[in-house]
Amino acid sequence: SLHDALPICRNDVAGPVGLVKIVDTAASYGAAPYLMLLALVSLNLLVFNLLPIPPLDGSRIWAIFLPDRIYYKLLEYERYIVLVVFVLLLLGVLDVPLSWLTGKVLDALVKLVALPFGG
Repeated sequence: SLHDALPICRNDVAGPVGLVKIVDTAASYGAAPYLMLLALVSLNLLVFNLLPIPPLDGSRIWAIFLPDRIYYKLLEYERYIVLVVFVLLLLGVLDVPLSWLTGKVLDALVKLVALPFGG
């Protein structure tokens, strides 16, 4: 697994600078770990962006299913929701739920890719 191949722990991640360090480390191990890391970062961004929280894209998707009155009420509080989500991210409160959700999406993608190969 990528975690076994790369000596990186949670404390190594420090925003964009930490991500650059991790990508550089992954690249030093070869193309496969590097591409795997990029895929995981992309998958994490996809999952996060599809959360039904304004101003993320997921809230726009859920707007299709919400009555206009409720959707516009949510938009009134968008700037406060963003601050709350940002604080929750900084405190690490969303780490476990986002990791779980990303894992489920990754499992589904692996099963989908394996289908043509009898998996």
